[in-house]
Amino acid sequence: MTGAQKVTPSVEDDKKRLSRLAVAADALKDDEWRMDCEGSQTRVSVKRRNGAEAVILQFSPDALSDEIELASSALEILLLLFRTRSRAAEQFRKMQDQKAEKPALRNGDFTTEAAMKLQEAPFRRFLEEIAGKGPVRDAAAADRVLKLLLGIESKKQLNEDMVAQQAWFDLRARYDAWNRGEP
Repeated sequence: MTGAQKVTPSVEDDKKRLSRLAVAADALKDDEWRMDCEGSQTRVSVKRRNGAEAVILQFSPDALSDEIELASSALEILLLLFRTRSRAAEQFRKMQDQKAEKPALRNGDFTTEAAMKLQEAPFRRFLEEIAGKGPVRDAAAADRVLKLLLGIESKKQLNEDMVAQQAWFDLRARYDAWNRGEP
């Protein structure tokens, strides 16, 4: 097949085209488009918001039903497109706001810090006391209790997951207070 190659419009061209279509769709949004068939003639007519009626499109008898459907639904499709675009933009703004509110992960090797704490007898006694799951006599038992308390499966999550990281900071602060003899 020969012929001219299609050129993909630039982003700027697409923005201009969308802007023109948005203006047109807004101007026509209250109009009622209808498809009429009379004999072998299929056409699209409009009842405008001022009450005037007009035939705006007449199809050739050779037009396929999909072509007729697409052309006769153009205004409806355009309005749907802009509603969807508006909803997506609103969702994006909400997500950006939520992202801005959410604190970033802190840098540090909290996995190693936790592993070192598990080796300390006072930290194991603290875990035993707050967990109430029986004796925590070694680092392996302390590791199981720590993961249970923090709701994690791996200590690696302390470096990678915001919720796990915050839970670790909270537990560490409780331990520091406990270690100082504070309630």
